[in-house]
Amino acid sequence: MNYQHRQEVINLVLETPAQFQFLDSTWRGEKLVALAAVSMYGKALEYASLDLQDDRDVVLAAVKQDGEALRFASNNLQDDRDLVLVAVKQNGDALRSASLRLRAYVPVVEAALKNDGYALNCVCPELQDNYDIVMMALKTDGDALQYASKRLKNNRQIVQAAVKKSAYALEYASERLRADKDIVLSSVSRDISMMKYIATELKNDDDILRAVIHAAGKPQHEYDINHAMLLGEVLNLAHASHTLRCDTTLMMVAITKNYHVLRHVSDEIKNDRSIFFAAVAHNTNALLYASERFKNDRELILMAVQQKGWSLKYASEALRNDKEIVLVAVQQHEDAFKYASPTLQNDPQIIQAALQHNTGVEALASVSDALKNNFNFILAVVTQQGTALKYASEDLKANIDIVLAAVRQDGCALQFATATLQANRDIVLAALLNEGGALQYASRDLRDDRDIVLVAIKNVHTKRAWPILTPLASVSERLSADRELVLIAVKHDGLSILYADTTLRNDREIILHAVKQNGYALRSLSEELQADREVVLAAVQQFGKSIQYAHPSFCSDRDMVLTAVKQYGRALLYATDELKADREVVVAALTEDGYALLYAAEPFQFDRQIVLLALKTCPYALQWADYKFRKDPEIRKFLRENHADVLAELDSPIVTIKGC
Repeated sequence: MNYQHRQEVINLVLETPAQFQFLDSTWRGEKLVALAAVSMYGKALEYASLDLQDDRDVVLAAVKQDGEALRFASNNLQDDRDLVLVAVKQNGDALRSASLRLRAYVPVVEAALKNDGYALNCVCPELQDNYDIVMMALKTDGDALQYASKRLKNNRQIVQAAVKKSAYALEYASERLRADKDIVLSSVSRDISMMKYIATELKNDDDILRAVIHAAGKPQHEYDINHAMLLGEVLNLAHASHTLRCDTTLMMVAITKNYHVLRHVSDEIKNDRSIFFAAVAHNTNALLYASERFKNDRELILMAVQQKGWSLKYASEALRNDKEIVLVAVQQHEDAFKYASPTLQNDPQIIQAALQHNTGVEALASVSDALKNNFNFILAVVTQQGTALKYASEDLKANIDIVLAAVRQDGCALQFATATLQANRDIVLAALLNEGGALQYASRDLRDDRDIVLVAIKNVHTKRAWPILTPLASVSERLSADRELVLIAVKHDGLSILYADTTLRNDREIILHAVKQNGYALRSLSEELQADREVVLAAVQQFGKSIQYAHPSFCSDRDMVLTAVKQYGRALLYATDELKADREVVVAALTEDGYALLYAAEPFQFDRQIVLLALKTCPYALQWADYKFRKDPEIRKFLRENHADVLAELDSPIVTIKGC
C-alpha cells in the first residue's frame, strides 16, 4: 500500500489493525504507525520491523494490549523484568516467552500464576517443586497440578486444593492419592468421568457409587450429550453391595440416565412393574433387559411403541401379532414393519401405514406373491407411493392403469415399468408432468423427441436431489446440440450446461444464463470462462461460494469478494489474507453469516464489535472469538436472552464445535 501521509496510515491501522501486516516494510518500521497497530492488537508486533521489536515503547504498548505479544519481542526485551511483569499480569501464559532467567524469578512467576495457574508449565523445575508456588497456581487452575513435581502430586493438601478447584485434577494425582476416598469423592461427585482414574479398590465402593449416581442426576449435566453413555462406561454395579442395588430411589436415578444399569440392579427392582414402566418411559431400550413377563405386557409395549415404533422388536411374539400394537408402531416409525409378524406384514392396512414413510415402500419386499399380483391392492399402494411399483408382479408392471397411477404419483416410478410402457408416449408424458428428471427412464426414441424433452425440461421439480438427473443428461446427442433447447434447459437448471454439446459450452449467452440460474455451474466451465469477469460476477451474485471455481485472481479482487460474501458469508474462506483483514469485507461476510468469523484475520477475533456482529447471525461464532468474550457481560446477556442453549454448551467442560 502507498500512503502519502503518515496520519492516513495511522488511522487505517487504528480502525483495522489487521491491515498492519500488509503495509510496506517502510511503514512497518515507522514507530508511530507500529504503536497505533499494537495498541489495538498486540500481536501486530509480529509484523513490525526487527528494530521496533527491540523498541521498549512499542513492545510495552503491545504487551499491555495482549501479554502474549511478548513472544514477538527481541530476546533482549524478553529478559526485561519490568516489561515481562506487565506482560504476565495481562496474560499469565506470556511467561512461556520470557527468558529462562525470569521464568525462575519468583515475583514474575507469582504474577503470572495469579493471572493463569496454567502458567506453571512454563516455570523452572525448582519452582514446580515449590509448595507455595504450586498452591498459588492451583488457586486459579486446579488442572495445573499436572505440572507440579512428582513429590507434590503426592502431597495430600496440594491434591485436595487441586481437586477442589477442578474435578479433572484427579487424573494428575499420585497413585496413592487416587486411592484416597475423600479426594476421590470430591472429584467424582462433580464429574463422573473421573471414575476411570480412581484406584481399583474404590470402584466398587458403595459411597463412591452413590456419589457417581447422584452426580449423574444433577441438572448441570443436561448439556453433556455423552453423559448418559459415560455413566454406562464408568458405573459397574456388578460387584456393588446388595443394599445399594436394592436402593429403589438411587437405582431409578441411574436407570433414567443409562438403561444398561438394569443389568446389575437387584431382581426385586428389575421385576418391579412401576420401576420398569418408568425406565421404559424414559428410554424404550430398557426393554432390552425386560423379562418375558414385561415383553408380553400389552400396556407396557403399547406405551413403548407409541414413543419409538421400532421398540416392537422387544415385544413378545404374541404382541408382534397384535394388530393394534403393530399399527401404532408402524405409524410411529418406518423400521417397525420388519418386526411385525409374517401375518401382519401381509395385512393391507399395516402395509399402507408403512407406506406413509418415505422408505416405507420397502415394506412390500416381504409381502406375498398373491398380494404383489393383486390389482386392487397394488393400485391402492402405488396411488399412495408410486415407487411401490417396484414390488408389483411383472404382469402388473405391464398394466397401463397401474403404471399410469404410479407415475402420476411419482414420475420416477417409470423406471419400474416394462420396456413397452417406457416407450408409451402417454405414460411417459404423465411421468414427466410429475417429474421431468424421469426422462432418463424413457425409451431411447422418446429421449430424442423434442416435444417430450421440452416437457421434461419444464417440469423438473427436484423433489429429491438424487438420483434425479437434469433432463439434458438423458437426451440424444442430436438434442444436446440444439441451441434453443439447451438455452431453455439452462434457464431452468444452470447445471444442465454440463450436458450440453461441446459446441455450445462456450456460447456466451447460454453460459451467462446458466450461471445466473445456478452459480455452481461455474465449476463446469472452461478456464477461459472461469477467468471472464462478467461470467464470474453473475455466478457469485447467484451463489457466493462459486468464487472458489473462479480464476484465483478473483480471490484478491476486492469488489468480487465483497459481492461473494454479501451473498454467502462463508465465501470469505476463499479470499486472500489481505482481504480477510479488510474490515468492510469482514463486516459484509459476518452480516450475512457470523460463522465467517472462523475465516477472518485473527485480529478480528479480538474485536468486540466484530464478535457481537457475528453472534447476531451465528451464536456459535463465540467459539472462534478470543476466550475473554465468553465472560463479557454484554455478550453473555445477548446469548442468555436469545440463545440460552448455546451459552450452556459453550460453558460446558466438553464443547463440540458446531455451525449455525
